[in-house]
This record gives sequence, C-alpha cells and structure tokens, in this order.
Amino acid sequence: MDFLVHAIDNGQKARSGSAALMRQNWLRYRRSLPLGKRTSLPGIAGAPVLDDDFTTASRKGALQRVVIKESSLLHRFRDSSEVCIANRLVLPVAGSKYCPQLDGIRTFCIIFTVLNHIPADGRPWFVDGTVGVDAFFPLSGWLITWLLLEERRKEGRIDLGAFYLRRIFRIVPLYYLTIGIYAGAALAVYLLTGNSAKLDELRNAALYLVTFNSEYRPDDAGVIFGHAWTLGIEEKFYVIWPLMLFLAGRFTVVAVVGAFIVIGALFGLFGTSDYLVRGYFGLGVGAGMAIWLNNSPYVTVFRNRPIGWISLAMTVVMYAGLVTAPSLYWHLGLSASVSLLIVSVWFDREQGLARFLARAPLVWLGTLTYAIYLFQTLASNLVQGLLQKLHLHPNFLTILLAVYAVSVALAWLAHVAIEQPAISIGRRLATKRKIEQSALIPARPEV
Repeated sequence: MDFLVHAIDNGQKARSGSAALMRQNWLRYRRSLPLGKRTSLPGIAGAPVLDDDFTTASRKGALQRVVIKESSLLHRFRDSSEVCIANRLVLPVAGSKYCPQLDGIRTFCIIFTVLNHIPADGRPWFVDGTVGVDAFFPLSGWLITWLLLEERRKEGRIDLGAFYLRRIFRIVPLYYLTIGIYAGAALAVYLLTGNSAKLDELRNAALYLVTFNSEYRPDDAGVIFGHAWTLGIEEKFYVIWPLMLFLAGRFTVVAVVGAFIVIGALFGLFGTSDYLVRGYFGLGVGAGMAIWLNNSPYVTVFRNRPIGWISLAMTVVMYAGLVTAPSLYWHLGLSASVSLLIVSVWFDREQGLARFLARAPLVWLGTLTYAIYLFQTLASNLVQGLLQKLHLHPNFLTILLAVYAVSVALAWLAHVAIEQPAISIGRRLATKRKIEQSALIPARPEV
C-alpha cells in the first residue's frame, strides 16, 4: 500500500521552510496516519551511498523507482523494505525487517562481553562485563518473535523450513569453524610445549560443543570456548520457539504454554543455574514484548513517548545495582529494561537515541558482533601471549583496546570470507523454498 513521506533536505532550506520546520510538519503528518501506514525518517547511514540525489535502494531486494513530487518534496515508496538515501542520509522506512539501531545496541553489548573475558588484573571495580549477554538475549527474543508473528500476519502462516534454513547458515558455519580453530590451537600448544591440558579440556567438552549443549558441560571440561553456553541456550530457542508458534497457529497463548512446559522439562531433567535463568528470562521477556505489541494499540506509546531515554535510565540503574550489590535479580531487571529500549528504537527511529545508535560506525561494528563473540577469547590469548613475549605490562584499558581491535580484525575476515557467503546461501535457499511453497498454496482470498 503506497504512502507519502516528507523528505529532509539534510539541513538545507526547501520551499516549505527550513529543515527543522519540515521535520515538525513530518511528525505532525506521521501521527495523523493509521498505525499500518506510519513510517519513520531517522537519517542514518546504514546502507551504501549512491549519490547526492534523492535515490532509493532496497537493502535486501531489488531496486525500486521513487516518484518525487519536486514541488512538495514528497516521496512515494512502493515497498516497506526500501530505504531512501537523501543527501547522504539513509532514511529507512518503518516496518522494514532491518533495524540498524539493533546493530548499534549489539556494538555496546559486545564491548562489555569482551571486557568480561579479559583478565581482571587492573579492571575497575565498576566494570561488569557479564551484562552483555543480558542484552543479547532479549534482543534475540524480540527480533525472532516479532518477525515470525509479522510473517504469520501477512502471509497467513510461518514458513518453518525457510526460517531454519536461514538460521542454520547464519549460525553453524562460523561456529564450527571456531571449534576447529580451538582444536588446532590446543593441538599446537601440545605439540610445542608437551602440555596436554587444553587438549584434554577440549576432548571432554567436544560432545557438548558440537551439539550446542555447552551450557550443560561439566566442570572437568574446563573453560575452553566456555562462552558457547549462550549459543546453546539461543539455539534451543531458535529450534523450539518457532516450532511452537508454527504448531499453535493463531493461538499464540498455546505456544507460550508449550514453551513453558519445554523449559520446565529442561530444568527438571538437566538442572538449572543462574546462567540458564538469565538466558531464558531474557529471551522470554523479549518474546513477550513482541507478542504483547503485535497488532496492539499500545504501539503508539512507544512511538509518541520518550521510552528510549527512560529505559536507558532504567538500564543504568540496574547496572549500578549490579556492581554495588551483585544479584541475579539485577541481571533480570537489566534484561527487562533493555527490552524496553529495543522496542522503543524499533518503533521510533526518529528519536535522538535511535539516531545515535544508527551511526554508521556503530552499525558496521554491530554487523560483526557474532564473529567478534566467537573469536574474542582467541584474540585475548593472542594479545596476552604477544605481550608476554615482548615483556610488556600495559594497563587494563590498553589490553582491552588491543583485544577489541584484534577481535574486530579477525571478525571482519571471517565475516567477509565465511559468514556473509553462508548467509547469502541460506537466504537464497529460503527464498527458493518460499517460491516453491507459494506455488503450491492457493492465494488467500481478499476480504
């Protein structure tokens, strides 16, 4: 369904007045639209710049032509997946599956996670890197659930096979590459030094790692690739939760009950821990927000109120409580507050916080998050080994910057060489499947 969008002239004056006045007029116009027709105009640099003219490019699809009425500077978009590039400002349309602000959030989360895996010598007392995963979990819960519910709403069903194809090619290739690198490193240490400790650890952990069950690995499996516990929890979510939504059809509450039963069974059979509680709570609160807001009038609250800044303040309070009086409940509170932040920037991409999170460097670093997460401890070991060889003893901040830089470099290489090609293959296979399925399923009658 076509809709009109006022364009911002990147600070230059237009016939209707200044850019500031145009923005005010745009906000007024936007609020007058029905929910289904609203769009956002947050000037971010998340897509490639083509030229200085008003141009559109689909981030994930074919190019589409834009009809520009020069007299009123109105754009007509034909697809909600399009983004507009105006004077080197990228203007994504609300409703697009891609939200660059989430990549911005991922960038800060992974910095905390890298902090957590650097030796604690010299670490300031107010730094707690464990909070990174408390933001990753609700982000995954929100994004996966929202996209699945939107697919069901628009197409009448969830293509479970296409979802699994995309997830497999997104997660598995780089994950098994990382296991292979750890195995090679442990073998090299053994051959060079005769120390088999790491090789023994990897042997004991191998079954848990290759089956994405690292959250249940025993103590004698050591800490090699220990941060894979989060991937074990997320993979179970990716397998079980979409299946529940698929089987439940329109009865989402049935899927919720089924998910609780499965989680309860996992806790009963294999035990529980603070890590498991944090993981499933974060995923649950993100998914719960998506269920609550899907086709809900309460979406207007997140579009018209400064929820982003409020949730950020809540997150800071939760973090302060955690570093002063560590407790599981602060972790859970932090996941809840971050979920509000995620939802806020998803629906209101014009707010100042959302525009900041969508800055090009933050977005670019955010796209490398998965690879950084996998390689961070390898990078940390590499940096520390090099420093020992050189007999250098830098402070904590210097080590952090060095480890983060090496992690980014390794992640970029893996992203370009393996991750991106694998993701593209998964998308092509999923698209092919959707085309084949659509040919078999009769079109839905229009009401």
